[in-house]
Formats: sequence, C-alpha cells, structure tokens
Amino acid sequence: MKKQIVLLVILFGFIYFWKVTTSYRMPPDYNYDSDFGRDLWEMEKIVHGKPTLVGPQFSYAGLRLAPYHFYFFAPVLAVFNSYQAVVFANAGLFVISLVAAFLILRKRFSNLLALTSVVWLGTTSYFILAARSPGNAFSYLPFFLIYLLYIFYAENFSFLISAILGIVAGVIVNYHPIALIPTIFSFIFIALSKKKLSFKEKVAHMGSFFAAFFATFLPVIIFELRHNFVLIKTFFGSRQAEFFGNSGINLIDGFRKLPMLNKITYSLIPITTIGLFTLVFFLFLQNGKAKDKNKFYISIILTILYLVSGRGAVHYFFPTILFLQLTTIFLIKKYKFANLLIAILLLINIVSFPIRLFRPSRNPSVTESSFGQAIDRMSVPKSGINVFLINNTYLSAPGYEYRYILEKNGYRVDDEHEYGKSKYLLVISEGKRAIPTAKNSWELREFGDRKLIDKTEIADNIYYLFQK
Repeated sequence: MKKQIVLLVILFGFIYFWKVTTSYRMPPDYNYDSDFGRDLWEMEKIVHGKPTLVGPQFSYAGLRLAPYHFYFFAPVLAVFNSYQAVVFANAGLFVISLVAAFLILRKRFSNLLALTSVVWLGTTSYFILAARSPGNAFSYLPFFLIYLLYIFYAENFSFLISAILGIVAGVIVNYHPIALIPTIFSFIFIALSKKKLSFKEKVAHMGSFFAAFFATFLPVIIFELRHNFVLIKTFFGSRQAEFFGNSGINLIDGFRKLPMLNKITYSLIPITTIGLFTLVFFLFLQNGKAKDKNKFYISIILTILYLVSGRGAVHYFFPTILFLQLTTIFLIKKYKFANLLIAILLLINIVSFPIRLFRPSRNPSVTESSFGQAIDRMSVPKSGINVFLINNTYLSAPGYEYRYILEKNGYRVDDEHEYGKSKYLLVISEGKRAIPTAKNSWELREFGDRKLIDKTEIADNIYYLFQK
C-alpha cells in the first residue's frame, strides 16, 4: 500500500508539473506582463554583478521590502539563461510543496485523505495560477503552505524552531506583505496556546521568533541608511494618504463590500470565499469539543479580517483562501464523511475550472525574436540607454521585458527613474502606435529634447533610437 501511495504521489506530481508548465499560458505562450518583465530584468542585473538591496515596489504606498524573490530565481536565470527556466522552477517549487504537504498530512490522516486533500489544494485555480506565474505576488505560496502546516500540527517548539519559523515568516512577508497577518498572528496564537510552556518560555519563544523575523528586513534597513530613508519618507508621504484614502484598509467600507467578494474570488475557488468560510465556521462549531479546538479560533478571526479588508485585487485573497482550505482539512479529519467532502470539493474544482483565466496574451518568444532582429539592425549603444514602450498593456511604459532582453544580450540599461541622465532612448511602438508628446509622457519629458538617429520596422512593431 505504501508503494502504491508513493507511486500515486509521484504520478500526480509529474502530471501537475506537466499541466502547469505546458497548458494555456505556459512556455512558449507565457505572457510578459509588467511584473514578470520587471523581475526578469532585476534578476538579469544580479546575474551581471549588479546586486540590489530592495525588492519590487508594492501598491502599499510605494512600499519596498527585501529582494528575496529576485535572489531565489536569479541562479536559475544564470544557469539556463532563459525566462522559461524561471517558469519551470516556479512550477517545480509548487510541486515540491505539495509533496511535502502530503508527507506532513499522512502522519495525521489516512493516506487516502492526505492524498485527496493535497490534490484538492493543487487543483484549485488560484494555486495553479500562482504555480504558472513567477512573481512576488505568487511564489511565496509554497513557503506559506508548509509554514501553516507546521504551525497547525507542531506539538512542540524548540527555540531554534521558533527562530527558523521567524525567518520563514520574514521571507514570506518580504515576498508580499499581504501575508503578514496570518504568518505573525498564527505563530503568536499557537505559542500562547501551548499549555506545557510557562509564561516566560512563551515570551522567550516569541522573542526568538521576532528577532529572526526582523532580521530578514536587514537588506531594506541597510538600503534606507544608505539612501536617507527614502522608502520611509515615501510610505509616510502623499502615497500613504492616497492608499488609505482609497479604502486600502478600511474595515467599515469592507463590510459594505462583503457581497462583492464572491464575485471577485469565484474564479479562484469555485465554491466562493464566503462559501468556504461558512463551511469552516460550520465545521468549527461541530468540532467545538475537540481537544485542540483553540487552534481554530485564529482561522475565524483572520478570515473575517481578510474578508472585510480586501481591496479587490484577486491575488490579495490568496493567503485567505489557502488558510481557509487548510483549516477545512484540519477540521474534517475526525469526521466519517471527510473523504466524501474532500472528493466533492475536488469535483467542484475540476468541473468549474476557469480556463478563461489562463489564455495566452503577449508571446515573449515572439517579442524576443523580433526585438533581437531590431537590435541587430540598429546601432544600439551598449550603455547610457533607457527604454520607453508604447502599447495597450497596463503599466508598461518602462518596457521591462525589453530591458531584460537588452541586459541578457550584454547591454547596460539605465534605471527607469533616470531618463533625465540617459544619453539614448530606445522607443518601442507595438502595433505601430503613435509616440505621445512629451506633454503627455513623464518619461519623454524627463529625457528632454531628442533627435532620431535610427529606426527599423519589424512585423507590427516600430523601433526608434533617439539621442539626447
């Protein structure tokens, strides 16, 4: 029986990896977007000896944290020199986390329930979306999954384990601060609920956890000391007022928008977030006399906080959904109908899978091929150059994907905030769109007066090279 289970896990892992990395949006059809192009460019700069102390900018009032996401995938890019390798590595990370989750669950559950639970997690559409989409908004989920499972099931903590959990929690939060509430409060709640520990021991465990947690922010602290606390000034400036003024975190307004959450998250989990929350709450009430019932309170509290404070961006709900799914699995383990319930949830995943979410968009292979031809035809300088992209995608003006391709081919591109310092400007017009006037473009205003020194046209794109 054990051999059969192992073979099933291996088979599921292989099929899952193949499906995630070859279907719909995956190579060669994985679409460049602003975030993925930006990440590739930052990783490529690291590969070429230009390290960074800060990660990508979040929508949280311009907040930037440590760049663990860049450094995690940069070695993959260095070895394989291909964006596809980063996508494969991300999918592989999710497969490993699911296998690890199975190994953890099978120690508490039957092999069948552990396997079906993991398959349910892995076939939920948001999890597949994250597995095929390398990025700071997605790639932390494997770490988050294992972290929560350990928090749920750990019997005893040593001070070393508390420190390790603090490091993992810190890395997760540096990936994306949306995971701050469940990582921090779940540890605090579990640590305080340990009856075998004295109050001093509980305080010591939390001290060990938070010391390690805050240590993960050292790169950002060093950056701030070197740059006159520019990130803090930005965070507590006009951007913060704008963020909070637009109901970024507004619990009262969140209650009013609660009915909209099903619409926002239905494509991510077919039974809806509120539906899953209702199931968890029902199981919680039924399991109220369980020995470890205190562990369930945090899922209720955290879920309510997330449900009323979500800003509407779908990936902001990923931690909530994963937390709810794990809580559901945790709650049903003692019920006779556990296998049947998980099977029903799995069937709903399969029948309601939103294929439309994963249709291809811009093809990076085509983009790279066309741009490579343009570079060969034009006299593009090796340094002192900046990039400006004109197309119809969101937040695309800096042309991060083109910056990545240039960096990959030995060109040194100036920072996207340094148009005024650059000597040359490469403008890419996708779909032969007209170049906006400097009046309508911050990038062109910053670059200043310019003259056209080269131009080429390939397929539907026009490439212009300007000199200051």
